[in-house]
Amino acid sequence: NSRDYIESLTAEIVTRMPDTDIEQELSDYFEVRHSNGDTIERVKKEQLNKNVAAYSVFAYVAANANF
Repeated sequence: NSRDYIESLTAEIVTRMPDTDIEQELSDYFEVRHSNGDTIERVKKEQLNKNVAAYSVFAYVAANANF
């Protein structure tokens, strides 16, 4: 049945997909986290751009991988 096929395919992909971990630089993270200063204006554009680039490359590589 189709549910069994989806479950077996998902298990195969998870088994064959390499593990990855994308981390950002957090030296000043705890200075404003969950405080009144934790606003969108405090986002550092350079860090945001680096994160967007890292996740974009990961998504591209994962989408084009042959598992």
